[in-house]
Amino acid sequence: MNSLIGKAHPLRLLLVSEDLALHHAVQGALVTATQAGNFQNHVLSVEDGSESVVYQLTEAQDCILLDAAFLRDAPADWQDDIFVDACRNAPIIVLTDAEEDLGLVRAHRVRMREQWRKDGSSGAPLVKLIRSVLPRPSAEAVPLPQPTPNRLQVPDRLLFIQRLEEAVVQSQRLHRSFCVLLIQLAVRQDSPVSQEEALQEVFAQVSGVVRQSDTVARLGDNELAALVTVANIDGAQRLARKMTDVIHAHPAFGGAEDGVGVAAGVALYPQHGNTREELLRAADGAVYAARRDHVAYVVAPEHDKRWHDAHQSLGGTIGSALAQNEFVLKYQPQINLATGQVEAVEALVRWHHPELGLLPPAEFLPLAAQDQSIDQLSLKIMESALDQVRQWRDQGLRIPLSVNLPQSALLQEGLCERIQTKLRQHDLASGALTLELRDENLANLSIIARAVLQRLANLGVRVAIDDFGRGQASLLVLRDMPVQELKLDSGFCVGLRGERNDAVILSVLLEMGRQTGRRIVAKGVESEAVWQELVQLGCEYGQGFCFAPPLDPAELPTWIEDWQRQTPPGQAVQQS
Repeated sequence: MNSLIGKAHPLRLLLVSEDLALHHAVQGALVTATQAGNFQNHVLSVEDGSESVVYQLTEAQDCILLDAAFLRDAPADWQDDIFVDACRNAPIIVLTDAEEDLGLVRAHRVRMREQWRKDGSSGAPLVKLIRSVLPRPSAEAVPLPQPTPNRLQVPDRLLFIQRLEEAVVQSQRLHRSFCVLLIQLAVRQDSPVSQEEALQEVFAQVSGVVRQSDTVARLGDNELAALVTVANIDGAQRLARKMTDVIHAHPAFGGAEDGVGVAAGVALYPQHGNTREELLRAADGAVYAARRDHVAYVVAPEHDKRWHDAHQSLGGTIGSALAQNEFVLKYQPQINLATGQVEAVEALVRWHHPELGLLPPAEFLPLAAQDQSIDQLSLKIMESALDQVRQWRDQGLRIPLSVNLPQSALLQEGLCERIQTKLRQHDLASGALTLELRDENLANLSIIARAVLQRLANLGVRVAIDDFGRGQASLLVLRDMPVQELKLDSGFCVGLRGERNDAVILSVLLEMGRQTGRRIVAKGVESEAVWQELVQLGCEYGQGFCFAPPLDPAELPTWIEDWQRQTPPGQAVQQS
């Protein structure tokens, strides 16, 4: 910022945010700075739409102030416009109050450096992330319905279904849109707030957000639904964001110690369904995704009917997709939590579908298991990942690799020979490869599969149990199987934010790992606070968005270089 002081022309700042309070805070800070003599004058442009922002970037800017909350919801191509092109002419300051944004900004910094190198551009991109630099609205500033001593008369499921069917008929006739928003509560047994009290509070808050003509009703013991008229997807997202912000700002749900979790799912008519059943099914799937990914809300992914129809026909096309090389790999680093050193990478598959775009594994791996193409796909992933490891080694980067392997693949004829041949082809040590098996059903692993695992271990290939703690792998299974590594289910890291039992269980698992000589990796490390607590508990290794999202192969070397420069050995624990 100091380089901006003293410019002869008015200081041109572009604030990219939908948050009116943030706009006022920035405006006030600039006025104060002007009065103090730091700036002679300033011009603040405020934009809240991706197209208008890109247009603004064609104009000269001295600095871009980017709200991380806006960035998280922006399309990928728009993010590239901001970080790759705009940063050539103006520094970017990302404003955030969430530690989870660190990984996102680091990943964009890597992409900028890589693109600039390809373009032959000189210099280095200037991107700075500032946490809590400006005041955000406090819970007291948000107008919230006050708790009532008496039970509210919450409309029931029958009324909601009736209203939903009426909305479908009217919207078909009038060609207008509406959305269904499901809100599920998860109340821990030790919470001071009962499930009924929590539902009553959320009903009161949600009712205060929507119009009187909209409908809020109870669908079950822990579920509410809202039927709201909106114009488009953007309107549905704004509604969901507003509702969840109001709920989480309420004192009853302000902290993890209260033991109440809230997740929401949104479905829009007609994009996500043309009938009552389709809309409720889409919204329910979105709620599940929100809980799985530990986010406040998720909008159903079927952004148009073509997406929905194409998704329904995914089954049976895995083989042809393999033949067309539509599957791509990304790589997520594993970090030594104490030193910050990059210890390994995990290969993660994505399907670059010609109609649906980039699909995560949850969208197609269950289908691959159903049509029995999962083994073929998994072995192809392993071999492609080993090819990539050899390419990195030729570039001077030596790094171990982890790949997921379904238990059924252990029964593939010639598996050990196939792996050994690939390792020899690339002159790679057997210990450079770790095969990750899911925790589920390991206790029922056949004698033949166990023998294959033992043979792989004898060859020097490492074996890990993935999502350890989610399934039914017992201590006897660990005793009898050649397992060198345990990758803890990400739920343990989420629980560290406020669940004491998770910290106790994690401590026991870490001690067991130390006593038995097994390497333990914590998955789902999404904030520096969790990183710090894992170090205090004695966990050595971690993986998650706090460090980096899954990266393209070409991005990884640059990311490692950038990461190691920012995190010198021995200083990771002090990082802030």
